[in-house]
Amino acid sequence: MDKLIAALGINPTILAAQLFNFVVLVFLLYKVGYKPILKFVNERTAKIEEGLKNAEDATKAVQDAQAEQARVIEEARAEGRTIVASAREAAEKQATEVLEKNAAQVENMKKKAEADLQALRTQMLNEVRAEASGLVFSIAEKVLKEKVTSSEDKKIVEKYLEK
Repeated sequence: MDKLIAALGINPTILAAQLFNFVVLVFLLYKVGYKPILKFVNERTAKIEEGLKNAEDATKAVQDAQAEQARVIEEARAEGRTIVASAREAAEKQATEVLEKNAAQVENMKKKAEADLQALRTQMLNEVRAEASGLVFSIAEKVLKEKVTSSEDKKIVEKYLEK
């Protein structure tokens, strides 16, 4: 084997030195280059994973916020519809009450006007009767004072009636 090594031109001391240099170089590259690069790659991977997780969390939070917003808007719409329905119902009830109250007032005013008219009519009739009876008595008294014939009687009655 020594002949084979010598035929290939391999010097065992140089080979051992080169092997030693190679091991030292690999060790140094491992310590200086590979570990920091590996550490940097691992940190970068962790940051990217964290960023992706944060993006997913943010997306989920946005979706949750949009769902909450939609729910709140729907609740507000439902409450608005309820308020409008209540207001409409109250307005209709109030309008009905006002109409009923006004109808009752009109009916009361009509009854009062009829009663006042009837009282005025009765009063006027009583006054006319009282005046007519007074006239009749006065005419009768004057006719009786003047004892006259029936033709003269008619003239006297007509004379007093014209006054």
